[in-house]
Amino acid sequence: MEAAGTVWLGGWVRVAVALVVAGQTMSFALATNLSPPEGRTYWLLQAGLMLGAGVVLALLAGPLLRESWIALRARRITVDLLFLVTLAGTLAVSVYGSVWRRPTVYYDLVAILLAIYTVGKMLGARSRARALQAIEALRVEHDRCVVVMADGREETRSAGAVVVGEWVRVPAGGAVPVDGRVREGRGLVLTTPLTGELEPAAFAPGDTLYAGMRSVDGVFLLEVTAAGGARRLDAMLGEVAAARLKPSRVQLEADRLAARFVPLVVGVSVLTFGGWLLAASLDRAIINSLAVMVVACPCALGLATPLGIWSGLVRLSRLGLVARTGDLLESLATADVVLFDKTGTLCEPELAVRALAVLPGAPMSPTDLRAALAAAEAGVDHPVAAAVRRLGPDGEGGPVFRQLEARVVPACGIRARIAGPDGARVHEVAVGEPAWISTLVGADVPTAGARREIAVAIDGQLAARIELDETPRARAGAVFARLAALGLPSVILTGDRNFPASVWPDIPRRTGMTPEAKAEEVRARQARGEHVVYIGDGLNDAPALAAADASIAVRQGADLARSSAMAVLAGESLASLPQAVVVARDVRAAIRSNLWLAAGYNAIGMAVAGAGWLHPVAAALLMAGSSIVVSTRVLRAGGGRAAGVATAGVDADA
Repeated sequence: MEAAGTVWLGGWVRVAVALVVAGQTMSFALATNLSPPEGRTYWLLQAGLMLGAGVVLALLAGPLLRESWIALRARRITVDLLFLVTLAGTLAVSVYGSVWRRPTVYYDLVAILLAIYTVGKMLGARSRARALQAIEALRVEHDRCVVVMADGREETRSAGAVVVGEWVRVPAGGAVPVDGRVREGRGLVLTTPLTGELEPAAFAPGDTLYAGMRSVDGVFLLEVTAAGGARRLDAMLGEVAAARLKPSRVQLEADRLAARFVPLVVGVSVLTFGGWLLAASLDRAIINSLAVMVVACPCALGLATPLGIWSGLVRLSRLGLVARTGDLLESLATADVVLFDKTGTLCEPELAVRALAVLPGAPMSPTDLRAALAAAEAGVDHPVAAAVRRLGPDGEGGPVFRQLEARVVPACGIRARIAGPDGARVHEVAVGEPAWISTLVGADVPTAGARREIAVAIDGQLAARIELDETPRARAGAVFARLAALGLPSVILTGDRNFPASVWPDIPRRTGMTPEAKAEEVRARQARGEHVVYIGDGLNDAPALAAADASIAVRQGADLARSSAMAVLAGESLASLPQAVVVARDVRAAIRSNLWLAAGYNAIGMAVAGAGWLHPVAAALLMAGSSIVVSTRVLRAGGGRAAGVATAGVDADA
């Protein structure tokens, strides 16, 4: 991580130095073109300009030369080669101007184009590196195995060194490092990384645990069925890594355009040189052919397109959507459907108490009961315990209970001893599964048929029943409606098998989805020609996030989900998603129209230059003019409509 950060910092330092040199070179080049000095001063100035260009080339040109050489060896014409041809032409024009005292000195443009190229490459590499670092961190987290030998000895090994058939011990609260069948032990296991479910599930002998899960309260002995490298977790991480290493859609599209544009520019320039060499002189042939090269500089692709992309990304960041790649704009703009994870994405990431029913004969008042429950669950690392703790009385003046002891009963609940407000009386509190509480009190626990219920016993008496559930995000319904108004249907994919139909009844949903099934749903829709946006938060969403055309992770989600996604929602609201689609569509429309505008502009410019009616100085001015025009158009894209949608969104959610 430290080495990657050093490389990243070094890259920005090189870009900063190059831009400083470019600024100085621009000033002197402009003075030279307008009023060339005489004698030794002229040659000293030209030497300084050449040295400045040489410094920039030494700092930034290495990656461009390597990528271009790789493309040439593979017989591919790419944007890298397009940049190289443009830089070579610009440098040739400048050297020609220096030697022949022509006002065609553009060494500053070399620095600017190289800086644009370098920044784009660095941002793409940074995004990939972060995802791969998150993958490696997750592998390390689930790599330590405690292997139980036949004679009872324990040996710590890496997951990759464990053999199928060996036994591995998973401690209470520990991560599951291998895929294996439970041979001994019972308890609750948090399966969230693979299923997305917040509530732990009970596991017993005969059940299968997978790497990536975590024991909540039980100690398990697993018979290994898949060790490091062959685990279900490894397959998921492999999918994410493979997706992050693929070339971006923007890059591929730019390469296709470059494959047509580069030969055209070179061909016109060569024909211009040959025609004027026969018709006039070498000097005229050089000037006109170089004018073709200068006027054909790929402004829309090399300047306005990146500028439009990063301008759009800035607008998205103002909406609370922090993007890592310009691909997000293209993918959002062309999206056909939005797939949502449920738990942690459409619902709050924590369980909440829906109801607390104090039962007849309870030994405490409702106020005392809430305070007693908060004390009993203090320090217990469990999603249900966290929800119950929030039942505690707010503010001052309420009863104060103090936990003396707490013991987790695997797959059942907790038993705690708490001291009362006066400190004299000690209460025995049990909180957990209704069936377990029934055995403690010797009576059946009445249930309300809720999705998740627990019961409370105090001093051996049945005291309360608690209903728990997820909390749907308040603005999710409005987001679905605004996306539909933009022509984007929404679909919910969840690992929850009991997701009630009464929640967002008009939105299609698929339940009981594994991580692999979510990713397969994305790929199936893509095979039908759909462009898919996926929004999720968990490790179980990472394969789908990596496979989708556009992927957005929720800020509170897993590290791998955030690293796998193209963007992260900085806040907790989903309300910015429709606005982001509007911005993306407007920026894409501006970029597309600029490509056509620049193509026509360059075609006319090359024709005029080829005819000998355009001096290189005028060609440079036209090139700069086209850059200003397309840059201004693309910077204006998306602002007004996005603001309108934002206002509508606030009104709708108020």
